[in-house]
Amino acid sequence: EDESIYNFARRRFGSAVADIFVDAIIAGIYAGDAKQLILKHAFPQIHKLETDYGSVFKGLLNKIKEKRKQNKNKFTPSSQLKSFRLGMGQIIFELGKKYSKNIITNFEVNNIVKQGCRYAVESNHQSFSADHVFMCLPSYGVSPIIKGLDEELACAVNQIRYAPMCVVGLVYTFDAFRNPPEGFGYLKPSSENSVIKGVLFEHNIFPQKYTEDHLLFRVMIGGMHNPHVLDCSKKKLEDIALAEIHELFKPEI
Repeated sequence: EDESIYNFARRRFGSAVADIFVDAIIAGIYAGDAKQLILKHAFPQIHKLETDYGSVFKGLLNKIKEKRKQNKNKFTPSSQLKSFRLGMGQIIFELGKKYSKNIITNFEVNNIVKQGCRYAVESNHQSFSADHVFMCLPSYGVSPIIKGLDEELACAVNQIRYAPMCVVGLVYTFDAFRNPPEGFGYLKPSSENSVIKGVLFEHNIFPQKYTEDHLLFRVMIGGMHNPHVLDCSKKKLEDIALAEIHELFKPEI
């Protein structure tokens, strides 16, 4: 029941697929370790396909047939990667403007306690009463706040592990490359023993966000196999990213 993604891939598709293809994909999606992540939690749909049909490919074929029947007389838009023109921060900026009268910033919550059917959200100087509380913090930020509310939950939340990941963005002019790279990027399996997990060619993924004479490479460094990246200086991370792009694509700068 708690089969890892790696063991599932090796059992169904062989060691080569598990070691190279699946390992790299998991690094790209989760920055994680395919041998530690549990299939039914990380990819519940794939787990369900095998459970229901006994075969992933057979299950996919059946799902495609079902979808075609359902959408026979309907227009179905093609799947595309999309973003905001000014980046993902744009939605937060716009929501902040729209609800500025209802949002309090720079308010450090240090405790949440139950008061009858409601909750008291407390800081050192002020307290708010709420019907519902949604905590959009990292788990290690949630844990100390809810100790007075549920100590067992606080302990469990504090045990959630995070994959360390540093991201470096490098911008080049188009004419810096004799042959600008095509495609959306690449991922690296852990067997390469590289601190770099992958590189995204963001100018190809979201061309509407960039001018035609600039290229942006998003270099992902770290992951569960390289926790030491959190100790690297900004300069060191920049050097690692630059070395990767220069070695592979040899920009003329």
